[in-house]
Amino acid sequence: MLDPETNLTIAAKILKKNFQTTDNFILAIGRFHSWNEKKAYRYGQHVKEIYSFLKKTIKQKEIHKNVT
Repeated sequence: MLDPETNLTIAAKILKKNFQTTDNFILAIGRFHSWNEKKAYRYGQHVKEIYSFLKKTIKQKEIHKNVT
């Protein structure tokens, strides 16, 4: 599993299946980690928080880049 392309392909297939099991975005992402609902939701929420942080950071860097 050291091939990035293979890893991404497999991850995409797993996520696609997960999204077919629920309309809840957080839960679908969390099921990548665990099918235990509590654990899945906690993991999905953590992923969402990281995504939000990265999105905010990138946006701030873009604003700073345009100002300077």
